[in-house]
Amino acid sequence: MALDPKDIQAFVRAIAEDPQARAELARALMSDELRQVNSSIDRLADGLARLTQSHRALTDIVARLADTLGDVKGKVLELDYARKGHAYFAPIALRLRVLDMADVDTVLDAAVDAGHLSLDETEEIRRADMFLRGRRRDDGTDVYLVVETSSVIDESDVERAASRAALLRRAGVGAEGVVAGAVFSRAGQEAARRADVWRVTDGRAEPPPQAV
Repeated sequence: MALDPKDIQAFVRAIAEDPQARAELARALMSDELRQVNSSIDRLADGLARLTQSHRALTDIVARLADTLGDVKGKVLELDYARKGHAYFAPIALRLRVLDMADVDTVLDAAVDAGHLSLDETEEIRRADMFLRGRRRDDGTDVYLVVETSSVIDESDVERAASRAALLRRAGVGAEGVVAGAVFSRAGQEAARRADVWRVTDGRAEPPPQAV
């Protein structure tokens, strides 16, 4: 039903002449606007919450993919070093060959029998990624290489290689810790400058700092 213009004019005059009516109308209009604003804010908050959840889920997925890719790269590097270890590690020792765990077990079991190592210490040594055996370039003596491989060499890789080689030396054999990979993290670089390990990256082998 259409409103009569006269009725509208009468309503406007009544509002104009009555201060209390004007105040009530203003409050009513303000309340309605506030309700609309609050509703818009609520919808915006819900949208932001959903967006935040989606972003977190995507971040988790990307992180898991990065970890998986890093593991895959590390395994590929390990296989490559095992296949061409004599070439990658030739600057460290001559006549190198990659050892089977049975060869390493023979040395470790003898060290346990002799009281040089505990069972826990031999298990720690066995966790190394690779073992090679050859002859030192300077004096021709036997040497074992205890190798940790990673696509990105970090501080923990350096520490493991150094500590496991040190344990193996307690078995009465010559041993050198080696870290091998594509690149160093910043923390890995700092650790390698202090540790007694060889560094192999991009086909180039660098001796421990104290050996330079």
